[in-house]
Amino acid sequence: MDYINVVGNRLETKSFSKHFRGDIFMAKRIGDYIVVAVDETDDDERWNNIWAYDLNGDLVWRIQDKEFFDGKSNEVPYVGFRQISDSEIVVTNFSGLSYKVSLVDGKIVGGAESTK
Repeated sequence: MDYINVVGNRLETKSFSKHFRGDIFMAKRIGDYIVVAVDETDDDERWNNIWAYDLNGDLVWRIQDKEFFDGKSNEVPYVGFRQISDSEIVVTNFSGLSYKVSLVDGKIVGGAESTK
Protein backbone atom coordinates (compact mmCIF):
# COMPACT_ATOMS: atom_id res chain seq x y z
CA MET A 1 0.00 0.00 0.00
CA ASP A 2 2.32 2.75 -1.15
CA TYR A 3 -0.30 4.56 -3.20
CA ILE A 4 -0.83 8.03 -1.75
CA ASN A 5 -2.59 10.69 -3.78
CA VAL A 6 -3.08 14.27 -2.63
CA VAL A 7 -5.40 16.73 -4.36
CA GLY A 8 -5.82 19.99 -2.45
CA ASN A 9 -7.29 19.05 0.91
CA ARG A 10 -8.04 15.40 0.00
CA LEU A 11 -5.80 12.45 0.86
CA GLU A 12 -6.41 9.15 -0.91
CA THR A 13 -4.76 5.78 -0.38
CA LYS A 14 -5.76 2.31 -1.52
CA SER A 15 -7.65 1.75 1.71
CA PHE A 16 -9.04 5.14 2.80
CA SER A 17 -9.76 8.74 1.90
CA LYS A 18 -9.70 11.83 4.16
CA HIS A 19 -10.62 15.49 3.78
CA PHE A 20 -8.87 18.24 5.75
CA ARG A 21 -9.83 21.88 6.34
CA GLY A 22 -6.65 23.16 4.72
CA ASP A 23 -4.60 21.95 1.77
CA ILE A 24 -2.22 19.07 2.31
CA PHE A 25 1.36 20.02 1.44
CA MET A 26 3.07 16.80 2.49
CA ALA A 27 1.94 13.20 2.95
CA LYS A 28 4.18 10.18 3.26
CA ARG A 29 4.00 6.58 4.38
CA ILE A 30 6.46 5.96 7.20
CA GLY A 31 6.34 2.40 8.49
CA ASP A 32 2.77 1.61 9.52
CA TYR A 33 1.66 5.24 9.38
CA ILE A 34 0.59 7.82 6.85
CA VAL A 35 1.95 11.13 8.14
CA VAL A 36 0.18 14.23 6.84
CA ALA A 37 1.05 17.93 7.06
CA VAL A 38 -1.75 20.38 6.35
CA ASP A 39 -1.22 23.96 5.25
CA GLU A 40 -3.65 25.60 7.64
CA THR A 41 -6.52 24.71 9.89
CA ASP A 42 -9.17 26.88 11.52
CA ASP A 43 -9.20 25.42 15.02
CA ASP A 44 -7.48 26.44 18.25
CA GLU A 45 -4.65 23.98 17.62
CA ARG A 46 -3.88 25.23 14.12
CA TRP A 47 -0.14 25.25 14.79
CA ASN A 48 -0.24 21.50 15.47
CA ASN A 49 -0.72 20.77 11.78
CA ILE A 50 0.78 17.27 11.50
CA TRP A 51 -1.28 14.07 11.90
CA ALA A 52 -0.59 10.34 11.62
CA TYR A 53 -3.10 7.72 10.49
CA ASP A 54 -2.79 3.97 10.52
CA LEU A 55 -3.06 2.10 7.23
CA ASN A 56 -6.84 1.69 7.75
CA GLY A 57 -7.34 5.45 7.99
CA ASP A 58 -7.83 5.66 11.75
CA LEU A 59 -6.29 8.68 13.46
CA VAL A 60 -3.34 7.60 15.61
CA TRP A 61 -2.18 11.05 16.74
CA ARG A 62 -2.00 14.74 16.14
CA ILE A 63 1.38 16.27 16.97
CA GLN A 64 1.73 17.24 20.61
CA ASP A 65 1.46 20.92 21.44
CA LYS A 66 5.03 22.20 21.81
CA GLU A 67 4.05 23.94 25.04
CA PHE A 68 3.80 20.54 26.78
CA PHE A 69 7.39 19.81 25.74
CA ASP A 70 9.21 23.00 26.72
CA GLY A 71 6.63 25.32 28.26
CA LYS A 72 6.80 27.72 25.32
CA SER A 73 3.89 28.46 23.06
CA ASN A 74 4.13 27.48 19.39
CA GLU A 75 2.57 30.16 17.23
CA VAL A 76 3.92 29.12 13.85
CA PRO A 77 2.94 26.09 11.78
CA TYR A 78 5.14 23.18 10.89
CA VAL A 79 6.40 23.28 7.32
CA GLY A 80 7.79 19.80 6.86
CA PHE A 81 8.93 16.51 8.32
CA ARG A 82 11.41 13.76 7.58
CA GLN A 83 12.01 10.28 8.91
CA ILE A 84 15.15 9.80 11.01
CA SER A 85 14.52 6.28 12.36
CA ASP A 86 11.86 3.58 12.50
CA SER A 87 10.35 5.30 15.54
CA GLU A 88 10.98 9.04 15.03
CA ILE A 89 10.52 11.89 12.61
CA VAL A 90 11.91 15.41 12.70
CA VAL A 91 9.44 18.22 12.16
CA THR A 92 10.48 21.76 11.25
CA ASN A 93 8.41 24.84 11.94
CA PHE A 94 8.16 28.11 10.04
CA SER A 95 10.77 29.70 12.34
CA GLY A 96 13.33 27.06 11.33
CA LEU A 97 13.26 25.12 14.60
CA SER A 98 13.25 21.33 14.45
CA TYR A 99 11.92 18.80 16.93
CA LYS A 100 12.13 15.02 17.19
CA VAL A 101 8.67 13.44 17.34
CA SER A 102 7.70 9.89 18.29
CA LEU A 103 5.90 8.04 15.50
CA VAL A 104 4.07 6.00 18.13
CA ASP A 105 2.18 8.82 19.85
CA GLY A 106 3.09 12.17 18.24
CA LYS A 107 4.85 13.48 21.34
CA ILE A 108 7.86 15.76 20.99
CA VAL A 109 10.81 13.81 22.41
CA GLY A 110 13.80 15.94 21.47
CA GLY A 111 14.85 19.54 21.69
CA ALA A 112 15.03 22.13 19.00
CA GLU A 113 17.84 22.79 16.63
CA SER A 114 17.93 25.70 14.25
CA THR A 115 17.89 24.99 10.54
CA LYS A 116 18.74 28.57 9.62
